Amino acid sequence: MTTAETIAPIPDTSSLRRKTVVGAVWTFAGYGGAQVLRLASNLVLTRLLAPEYFGAMTLITMLLIGLAMFSDLGIGPGIMQSERAEDQKFLDTAFTLQFIRSCVMWLGCLVAAYPFAQFYNEPKFVWLVPIVGFSVVLSGLTSTKVASINRQILVGRLTLIELGAQVATAISTIAFAWFSPTIWALAFGTLFGGLLKMLASHLALPGVNNRFHLDRAAVHSLIRFGRWIFLSTVLAFASNSAGSLILGKLVSLTEVGIFSMAVTLSKVIEQAYEQLSNKVLLPVFVRIKDLPTAELKKRLMKVRLGAMALFIPPLWLMSIFGQQIMNLLFDKRYHGGGWILQVFAACSILTIVNGTSNFYLARGNSFLMMGLSLVRLVSYLGSMYLGWILHGSSGVIVGMAVYLVPVYLVELWVQRSYSIIMPKLDASAIAASAAVIALGLKLTGQL
Repeated sequence: MTTAETIAPIPDTSSLRRKTVVGAVWTFAGYGGAQVLRLASNLVLTRLLAPEYFGAMTLITMLLIGLAMFSDLGIGPGIMQSERAEDQKFLDTAFTLQFIRSCVMWLGCLVAAYPFAQFYNEPKFVWLVPIVGFSVVLSGLTSTKVASINRQILVGRLTLIELGAQVATAISTIAFAWFSPTIWALAFGTLFGGLLKMLASHLALPGVNNRFHLDRAAVHSLIRFGRWIFLSTVLAFASNSAGSLILGKLVSLTEVGIFSMAVTLSKVIEQAYEQLSNKVLLPVFVRIKDLPTAELKKRLMKVRLGAMALFIPPLWLMSIFGQQIMNLLFDKRYHGGGWILQVFAACSILTIVNGTSNFYLARGNSFLMMGLSLVRLVSYLGSMYLGWILHGSSGVIVGMAVYLVPVYLVELWVQRSYSIIMPKLDASAIAASAAVIALGLKLTGQL
């Protein structure tokens, strides 16, 4: 046993457990409510707007995500893991860097608009990209009180604010689409939602309001931590979002719209897990990261078992009944996305089974996160290329889902290096998932 393991303080178990449970409940309530609102909004909007509008917004959103990731400084995680997280000068510096980054991103939108429109042969992108892209400036003005509250696992008020903003955004977007069923309804809805969230982060959360300030030591600390986050998110963009941009060149905007609706549904569970991981598990991991190996592994086992029990069964249902879900929720223009929902849901099970990525971030190992993102990129591009060779555009879509298999195998090796690997737990979860899905497909006549 190392000296660090011997002297590491053990957190107050009851207090940490209570915060974790309360934080998880709020996270689930908030995310569940947000998804219900999002689904209800989409059900209305898909009847008011043509699929090609959703396809166009998907491509623009992917561009904005790309710009965001190509300029990511890891401000939120940087605040969470920093010893200066309660220092207002540090927080104001983080806020200032965040705003500068957002302005650079919007300039990137202005520069990219014309070539983006030319690449996809869509003249309306020349105006849509800068207008929708202004949402990144609004996001850059978000208060650091959001990160501070997440760090303390006090997410109740933040959840209510996010739900309130989403309700107002959905109502305004639907109203706009009702009177003017064009792509501009989606564009202005995005801007309105961004404005509401930004204002609420300053006005409705407790704490000192930010001001523009740069502290040299804080800048150095944030950039030193964020340099690997930056590379990690650049690679993550290429391995998670670039596929949609590539697909937009291979198929029509209508087909991209169908694809985006199916994938949006398939990602509901995975994104719920990511919300829990970022808002609850990351700060929990920060508190337990220095425990002795045996105790740490015991805590991680409980976390992973709970996550699997909550998130894997819904993915089983999507994997089996994906076509029926699409048929039930959307009109016939979107029914071709059923098989996409099934494939993406089945592959997402590996994300839940893995369940330890934020542990490395809690340990401050942003370099490892960058390395894992590189692995994801290589696997993603390789899987897409192989899918294209074997089955054209449909193969590309399958490749965008199954790339998680080699990524999972690499992460097993990383877990082993940290002495937190749990092969029996993983094998049991994967075997059970394969059996349930196979039985379900057989009983429904799909096998």
